Parts: sequence; structure tokens; C-alpha cells
Amino acid sequence: MKRLSALAILITSLTQADLMATEPGWLGIRVCKRSHLVVQEVFPGTPAKEFGLHPGDQILTIEGEAGIEDIQDSLRNLGQGNPVRVRLNRSGTVEEISLMLAVRPIGTIPKGTTVYLPESEGRVAVKPGDPLGGRTCRSNCYARVPQCDPVVLDSQGPERSIVRWRGHLVTFEDDFRGITFLDKSECVKYAKEGCRQVL
Repeated sequence: MKRLSALAILITSLTQADLMATEPGWLGIRVCKRSHLVVQEVFPGTPAKEFGLHPGDQILTIEGEAGIEDIQDSLRNLGQGNPVRVRLNRSGTVEEISLMLAVRPIGTIPKGTTVYLPESEGRVAVKPGDPLGGRTCRSNCYARVPQCDPVVLDSQGPERSIVRWRGHLVTFEDDFRGITFLDKSECVKYAKEGCRQVL
């Protein structure tokens, strides 16, 4: 089965009502954490694509912030429809640009579809003695959904997905980046790559 580009499955047409809602802002890029953030992928129909950002560009700062968590906070606080200052290094030339933040689209994968998530944040409470929680657990037992294990989609959003895994309902949230695959081998490849931050 063909891989949907890292976030292509989250891209959908937005209505005017969607655009008017107050939502966290996003640029539409996937980055690797190196000495600086390096653009790994630019998603179609996004501010980053319209400006012409491309893989290999180094993000030095966004709104004066260099750390990924601080940048994510800035984008959440600014919200869609607001300008954001991006300082980047492109082929040895440092420049500062201003982009208008967009809304991160909501997923369009039908409920009941088997998908693969390159995340390890999904955790579910299980009964003591359940092999999923470990044989030695006696109370407050939890099982973690392995990366790229098959799960069945129940609902999906830009910062949270609810799935069914081995008879349990599991919520992926907090640091969930909304990246979902329909092909397990592509999920495994992506998880090993380690470039999973989406801005």
C-alpha cells in the first residue's frame, strides 16, 4: 500500500468556519533535531511550502526561540492567522523571513481503519496479571503500545488520536504529532529515522 506523506493524511480542505476558529498556528514542516533544527519535509499547501522552504534549510530561531519545546509553545500561543518570524540558514546565507501561520488540518482517515503510529506515548491501564502489563505487576499496571503496532482508529485530531489496541481503548495525546501510516514498513522506517517533530 502506498505511503501517505508524513502528514498528507491530515491534510484536508478547510472551510471558512475552520479558518475563523482560534487554533494553534503551524508552518507545515517536519524537522530533525541536530545542532540546529533541519527541515526534513515540507507539506503541500502550507505557509512553509508557499514561501519556498525546502529540505536542508536550517531553522536557527522561530520568534527568537531555538529550542523545539519553546518554538512549539510560541506557535500555540500565536495561533493561526498571525505572522511569525523565522531566522534560517539556507546554503550558508542567514536570512529572516515572516510567514503567516495556518491551521493544522484534522485527519480524514475513516473510523475503523487499521493504522500504524510511530509513537510510544500510548499507554493503557490493564489488570494485574495481564501479560501486556508484565507478569510481575500487582497493582496500577500499564501497558505501552509499541511503535508501529497495528491499531484500529476510533477518532483522530491534530494533537490527539483514540485507537483500539488488543481490546483496549488508548488515547495518544500530549506530545502526539498526528503522524499516521497505513503501511507498517513505512512506519518502521519513519520511526527509525528519528526526525519526527512537526511545526
